[in-house]
Amino acid sequence: MIVSTMLAERNATVRRGYRLHLTNLEDRALTYLVRFWVTPPDEKPHWAAPLNEFFQFYTGLPGLEFNSSASPFVRTGGVYGSSQTFQVSPQQTVSIGFSPTAPGDLSKDIHYLEGYVTLELPVVRTGQGDVRFHPTPQANGPVRVLLNPEMTMLHIDTQGAGYTQNLDGVVTGRVSMTRLNFDTVEPLVPASGKAENEVTPNGSLLLTHDALVKALQTNALEESSSPLISQLMSPAERMGALVELLCELDTKKEFVNELNKLLEKNQAAARICKSSA
Repeated sequence: MIVSTMLAERNATVRRGYRLHLTNLEDRALTYLVRFWVTPPDEKPHWAAPLNEFFQFYTGLPGLEFNSSASPFVRTGGVYGSSQTFQVSPQQTVSIGFSPTAPGDLSKDIHYLEGYVTLELPVVRTGQGDVRFHPTPQANGPVRVLLNPEMTMLHIDTQGAGYTQNLDGVVTGRVSMTRLNFDTVEPLVPASGKAENEVTPNGSLLLTHDALVKALQTNALEESSSPLISQLMSPAERMGALVELLCELDTKKEFVNELNKLLEKNQAAARICKSSA
């Protein structure tokens, strides 16, 4: 699900970042996957390395260690994506976000970026032996979460480090002052328009027998529109959709048999073979 939009800014007086407070409203611990999607600053191809230098991600409150795994930015189509995976105990809240770092060699020309944030409940790997990596949904249905996204701003004092007092052209002395940097927070409206949301775990949706029967009943009506759909979707998008659907198939023998009849009716080049595992 889409959580909210985000932006990052870095200049001489302010650093704008993003923070998401996520509360697990269920009665068991769950693993969450937050993805940060960034729109490139322009249409030219860019390396992801400057983005990895620009963003400083964190999970948990300052000074408190929190176990999480991170994936650096990589290019996916026309956007760049990075992710953080972490576990939240029941009825507990975890904060996750980023702030721009100080300018580095690779990211010195980056000042402003926009994008959005998504949330998933990834499958977990269970089992032993040959099936120890079997992907298993964390729940059979949607789980409840409380989402509170916000923009963080560090205002940098550029005047407080000290200055020379000058009266009528005569230097009377140097006044030293403490640099005063301060933080502010601006709440963001979740994309759903509400704080409490339901997230469907990855891998929990099955193409059931009833769904197949409905597809058979409407197949004749949709035949005329399928060529148009093929033209609107790229081969990579169609392949991705196929893989996603195959991962969500019901494994009952009766379902597989009826699906193969549908594939044969439509002169498809492939058939489904149920695994014995």
